[in-house]
Amino acid sequence: MSHHLGFFAHKNGITADDVRAAYQACRRGLPVDWPGGEELSKFIQALESRYPQTATDETASDYESPWAASALKSEGCFIVSMGTHAAEEVGGYIWELQQQYYLVVYDPQSDRAFIGIDELSGTSRGKKWWKFWA
Repeated sequence: MSHHLGFFAHKNGITADDVRAAYQACRRGLPVDWPGGEELSKFIQALESRYPQTATDETASDYESPWAASALKSEGCFIVSMGTHAAEEVGGYIWELQQQYYLVVYDPQSDRAFIGIDELSGTSRGKKWWKFWA
């Protein structure tokens, strides 16, 4: 089982529908009309520095990597798939990074979109992504 999160650079005037559509396009490998930005690049670098995206090693245990799948990246989109066994640890670090980098986050499990930690209107009212592991 895994938990997905999509990250985007801040973009003025966005709606939850914009974020949802960009996430879905990125998942399908389609072009995403979203600027990349330095904040997103720094976020990705920090996250991958601590938790490298590595190819699955057939001899490695599933619990050695926090990732359930390789990240999806495009110019303006970064999607991670955390294994539930690592959600508390990795999610905690992502929360720390969100305090440094002002990004848009989309949680497809609960259909919620956030700018930083502020929720965009027009999304579901499920559990907030940073409460996933609580």
